[in-house]
Amino acid sequence: MELLANILSWLSNLSFYVTINPDQQGVFVRGGRYLKTLHEGFYFKWPIYDTVWDIKVKEQCKDLPNQTVTDKSGQTWAISCTLRYEIEDAKKAMLDVHDYDQSLQNYTTSLICSTACRMKELKYDKLIEDVTEDLVNEAEGWGVNIIELNINIFAQVKAYVILGGNGTIIEE
Repeated sequence: MELLANILSWLSNLSFYVTINPDQQGVFVRGGRYLKTLHEGFYFKWPIYDTVWDIKVKEQCKDLPNQTVTDKSGQTWAISCTLRYEIEDAKKAMLDVHDYDQSLQNYTTSLICSTACRMKELKYDKLIEDVTEDLVNEAEGWGVNIIELNINIFAQVKAYVILGGNGTIIEE
């Protein structure tokens, strides 16, 4: 069964053309080397020798995982974010970073944590401003345009650490 799937996959690569939709860009690779970026339209290619990877370039929205951070004053905060972005340069997004979507998530969550931990007192507007500024600069190198970073949950919380199987609770 796996052999049949491999054969069908190989046969699907024998196409002499590719279509790039209006909401996509394509990265055209010939013989393992980048050749050009494709925009909306119909393109001919050589089967097996040419490869085209398409990527959605319209606005996308990514929910980031919830995280808990502690500022310099010792206050603990729960933060949840949504990131709106679009692909500006398909070549950079596909070839200059391993996985732009996962990289955006990881980089944004680490920025939130490091920025919040440096602040004496965590302020919503200052956190958004600082994180967005750094994120926009980094994402530009990946061919990604950051549209907006929204914080959905910004609440002061009390954290507890549960140790071992006996239910011992230590208050932080």
